[in-house]
Amino acid sequence: MIIGSAVYWTLPVLVCLAKSAASYDTFSRMDRFLINVLSEEHSDTARHFATSAPDKFAHTAMRPCELGLPGLPDASARLACHTNSVLDGGDHSILIGQVEATAVSSHTSLTYYQRQFGIARPHAFQVACPTRSSTRSCASPTS
Repeated sequence: MIIGSAVYWTLPVLVCLAKSAASYDTFSRMDRFLINVLSEEHSDTARHFATSAPDKFAHTAMRPCELGLPGLPDASARLACHTNSVLDGGDHSILIGQVEATAVSSHTSLTYYQRQFGIARPHAFQVACPTRSSTRSCASPTS
């Protein structure tokens, strides 16, 4: 299963699961889950998890990682979470989890946009500066 969006704050994470997915019952009943932020080498893994195959973990490089949960050792990042609640979201369920352990690597993250895989690249962007009337180019939202 591919997670369409995962939002990370300093407290919880939110994951949306399609109720029609073959692995829905397994994931919606787990007390813990791990989010792999895929690296640029993982496009085949992403395609595999997007299928309706009943055993998502067969023929993958998954290994026990944080909290003993299956993860990709060479992922860009991993978030191991405790499931706080499962909410109804129509044809999806919304898992709310508390991050218990993390891992971050130097691998470049894989992105998916307009039905194509790509990689995340740092870039400058325009933000309005509250103390100035004009905008300036910033390297990060906190600069």
